[in-house]
Amino acid sequence: MKLMKYFGLFVAAVVSLSACSSDLEHIEALPQDQAVAPMLHQLAESELTITADNKSSKFAVEWDAANFGEGIIFLTDIYLSYNDVEAALITGLDTKTTSYEINYSQIHTIVSKSVKDGGLGVEANTATDVKMRLGSKVGTTGPVLYSDYATIKVTYTE
Repeated sequence: MKLMKYFGLFVAAVVSLSACSSDLEHIEALPQDQAVAPMLHQLAESELTITADNKSSKFAVEWDAANFGEGIIFLTDIYLSYNDVEAALITGLDTKTTSYEINYSQIHTIVSKSVKDGGLGVEANTATDVKMRLGSKVGTTGPVLYSDYATIKVTYTE
């Protein structure tokens, strides 16, 4: 009787373990040359004038997510660049995020800061073409896959 009880527990444990293994998500990384970069959609706004009165205004950025393979988790960053200087505007967006509302104040901060302070050094009161792109990567050491650039004409006042 005691042997039958232990045998029953053993069978229950084996059945439980086999059921768990079938619930695991399939994860398979694509070879690096087959991974797909994020694709930035056309921007809803191509010209921004940032003033003290509208710094809380927002505009949406949308994209198709990168593809590193089934079940692979990655992060996406949004970058702005001007005169060959690039600065991260938004960092660490998760795998499922494919849109983001950016505050004008976030853009103002990056474009108005000097290059030595981590900004783009864009001159105030001047309409300037600033480029935006996305970069997605797995982990902290993996290669970054970049979208194509979109251009925004930015003017800000002090």
